[in-house]
Amino acid sequence: MRIGSSIAQVQLSPADAAAATSVDLGDMPEWDLTDLFPGPDSPELTAALEQSEKDAKAFESKYKGNLLANGPDGTFLAGAIQDYEAASDLLGRSIQTRDRRRLGDRTRDQDNGE
Repeated sequence: MRIGSSIAQVQLSPADAAAATSVDLGDMPEWDLTDLFPGPDSPELTAALEQSEKDAKAFESKYKGNLLANGPDGTFLAGAIQDYEAASDLLGRSIQTRDRRRLGDRTRDQDNGE
C-alpha cells in the first residue's frame, strides 16, 4: 500500500488557458484548517503523516492475502474495515490540510504574479 496523493494534470489549449486565467472570481474564501492541524509545517501534521504511513504498512501486513483465509464469518473482514476506517480518517485529515495549504499558496502566488 502506498501513501500519497496525486493531482491529475490537465492540458489546455492556449486559448482555453488564457480564458481560464482571465476570469475574475473576486475575493475567494480562505480555509481555516487550524481545527485539524496548527499549520502545514507543524510537528503534529508531520507526526500524523508518519503515523499514517505506519498504519498503512501494518494494515497491509495484517490483511494482505489473509481475508479469505480467516473464515467466512466476516469477523476478520469487519476488523479490516474498522482498521481501514481509522487509518483513513487520520490520513484524510492530514492530506486535506497539506494539500489545501499548498493549493492556497499556489493560488496566492499566481494572484501576486509569482
